[in-house]
Order: sequence, then structure tokens, then C-alpha cells
Amino acid sequence: MKFFRYKADRMPVLLFTLLFGLHLLVFFLVKNLAFVGAWMVIGIFPKACICSFGHHQQHLPTFHQPIWNRCLEIILGFRTGTPGDGWFLHHVVGHHQHYKDQALDESRWQRDDGSLLSL
Repeated sequence: MKFFRYKADRMPVLLFTLLFGLHLLVFFLVKNLAFVGAWMVIGIFPKACICSFGHHQQHLPTFHQPIWNRCLEIILGFRTGTPGDGWFLHHVVGHHQHYKDQALDESRWQRDDGSLLSL
């Protein structure tokens, strides 16, 4: 039985899960406010990667089994502040409700002549 859809997702999921575990350890065990503050500042940088991965997770689930996708969404939600269902409402319904009709799409990715917008 295949677990991941793509082999490339194995390392990010492992790293994000380990980072989540470290965050839980700091939250429950560390009493030094200076350390916690430094940990928060340092933790901002990995969160950028986690947000990107969460974005892709909502477009194409990482796992074949829905329960593992939900577990990953919980981890990503704790790290980013936006759980999976909240992301769906905000991103898919809020930004890309009309993604197939570029005349109506709130976050257009195509010009009127049909050419793609550049990054």
C-alpha cells in the first residue's frame, strides 16, 4: 500500500513533524522566557516553508489516506494558525472561487489576452 503520493513529500513531512514535536517540548517544558522568545523568533523562518507546504497540501493532499492528511493538516494548522478547513474557506472559496473564469477570479493568473502573469 502506498503511503505518500510523491516520494518528494517524505522529507518535508518528517521535518515538519519533528519541528512540531520540538515546539511541543518547548511549550510544555521550557520555563525560561528569553529562550521561548528566541525560539519564537527563530521559528518564524521555518514557518514560511510550512505555509508554502500547507498551501500545496490544500491543492493536492500529501497522503492517499484521508486520516493522515487530516493529521498533517492539524500539524500545519498549529504551525501556521490556519487549520485545513479554515484554509479552504479563506483560500479556495475566498480567493479562487472563480479560478476557471479569469474574468471573475479575484486572484487572476491570466491576462485578458490569455497569457500568464509572471511571478
